[in-house]
Amino acid sequence: MHRKIYSITLVTALCASFALAVQQPPEWVKVASTEGRFTAVMPSTPEKGVRDVDTAVGKLQLHSFGSSNSTGQYMLSYADYPNEPTAAQQEPVLDGVRGGVLKGLKAELVTETRVTLKGYPGRELRAVKVTEGNEVVFSWKMFLVGKRLYQMGVVTTKADSQSPDIQKFFTSFQLVN
Repeated sequence: MHRKIYSITLVTALCASFALAVQQPPEWVKVASTEGRFTAVMPSTPEKGVRDVDTAVGKLQLHSFGSSNSTGQYMLSYADYPNEPTAAQQEPVLDGVRGGVLKGLKAELVTETRVTLKGYPGRELRAVKVTEGNEVVFSWKMFLVGKRLYQMGVVTTKADSQSPDIQKFFTSFQLVN
């Protein structure tokens, strides 16, 4: 009798674990850029792009990585300034980037926090805009590492703006030598 109950329990547990495995979302993809000197995870294999962007310091070459899932759209990018900002210039540079991001997104700043990554200065932003009656939320992080600016952004609906996927993406970002 105990053997029969044990067998039924085992079969039930195996079926349940199989059902859970089938329902799990796909594994995120590790993104590693030797040239960009970073690693991160994204919800799917990212589309890569390179384009020139006009800035206050001239044209910069922006390297971007884009991916999406049911939560939202994920972006990671980096660009190098011609010269490394001095310590006194770092916060004004980040202020300027924040202003450019908000202007480009046509969004309103909701929160801003100063953050660091391995001692390098950065910002974490949250901004919103209403498009066709729907609130769109932008979660953004940026770091100034020497003369390189890294940016990570996630665009979601208000309903998905607290998804753990956003923090998974942000906390996965690592600098490599």
